[in-house]
Amino acid sequence: MIKKFLPNVFLVIWALSALGATIAHQFFTERVAAASVWGMAAGWQREIGYFDLVLACTALYSVFTRDSALKKYLCMILPTLSILLGGNHLVTFWQSGQLLHFQWSALNGLAIIFGYASLFLLNTPEQKH
Repeated sequence: MIKKFLPNVFLVIWALSALGATIAHQFFTERVAAASVWGMAAGWQREIGYFDLVLACTALYSVFTRDSALKKYLCMILPTLSILLGGNHLVTFWQSGQLLHFQWSALNGLAIIFGYASLFLLNTPEQKH
């Protein structure tokens, strides 16, 4: 049961987080920039929003079509991406003390744990009773 449940929950939560980031980067660029030390670059924020939207749609597609190969792939690449993104936010938090960067490093940390746990479950052979 958990073998099918956890990966789907991980992918839906990751997708919802990415959709939230899409909205923030598309429609609240100045507010996001004000909370970050990275400054304002509207074009760059739009690109990040597009990137988030594509990953969110791909994650949701894998859940709703029950594409197990895509699900495994996403449970491998999304937490790997989260290592890179979360590490970048963590370094920025250490350097600046900006809370936004700590929050995103923590969320990426959760994505790493649950994503790799989901990948482990998806790669565990079915037990026969």
